[in-house]
Amino acid sequence: MYLKVARSGNVSLSVPEGSMISFHNSPYYSHKNRFAVDLYPPNSEFEAYALSPIDGILRSIRRFKSPRSKWFSPPPFEPLMLIESNDDPELFVKILHLNPSVQENDRVYIGDCIGTFLRSGYFHRWTDPHMHIEVRQRTDPIRARGGLPIDLINDSKSLPSSLCQDQEMSGKLSLVTDEYVLLEMDSSVSKFGNFSGLSASIGTVQGILDCGIPHYNLGGLHLPSIIKVGLPAILKINGKTIGQVSKNLENTILFKSLKTRIKIDDIPILGLSLRLHVGISRTIKVIPTDPSTFPFVENDQVTISIRGVDSEN
Repeated sequence: MYLKVARSGNVSLSVPEGSMISFHNSPYYSHKNRFAVDLYPPNSEFEAYALSPIDGILRSIRRFKSPRSKWFSPPPFEPLMLIESNDDPELFVKILHLNPSVQENDRVYIGDCIGTFLRSGYFHRWTDPHMHIEVRQRTDPIRARGGLPIDLINDSKSLPSSLCQDQEMSGKLSLVTDEYVLLEMDSSVSKFGNFSGLSASIGTVQGILDCGIPHYNLGGLHLPSIIKVGLPAILKINGKTIGQVSKNLENTILFKSLKTRIKIDDIPILGLSLRLHVGISRTIKVIPTDPSTFPFVENDQVTISIRGVDSEN
């Protein structure tokens, strides 16, 4: 089943249920300003098939030099795909981080295989396979800036369900790799329309987090469509202040991380990678500071503790 998850103007993006999406879990300019969205497939393997999120015509494939990485060997050049959208032929959908399996002027439909996921030099060691999406004017499709705003498609007018001020932050490690760890939480995460994820609050307003915290020093909080947040404001998880609101967007706020420390049991970690799950998932991604010294193994039961600026210790 495919669901429409994001839109820019008349152009909508669709993904299969079980995918993840993120607007703000990235340090790059377009994600800081909601001019891009990352679409993560239900499977998380490089070289797996990548399925088109739109109907359209592939108008151009260009290649650019990929940056180097200190963690792995990326390809020397990376393709950039430009698909003319059927929703609005005056707009291109720019797609990065794929090896194309289609050719210029091929027509593609939602769910068609358009390539395979590659490990880009823009990725960190913990970055999963995904396609980076921007919606562009066809007269300005290439450069790093200039994308059009992209909004989450979520018509929910109610607060996220299963939400409380003190979330139970414990669970079992379902996967331990050389790059990151997955934690299956004991209790349900918050459901928000077609999405689920970890919740946070701004006063009495509650939403779903989309961020790398605290390692990217910024992030987003997705809110019900009826909610507006006054500035200045602070962001809390379980009553701990972790960020300060920096900007109001359409049904989303952006925040900057404040002094925040996160531990798995008594072990400090680099941070939590939080995205929107399309459907229900209790999985949270944990990024160890040094995976080679991370003392836990799969099936270990652990607890996440968050210490914010207003914590006693």
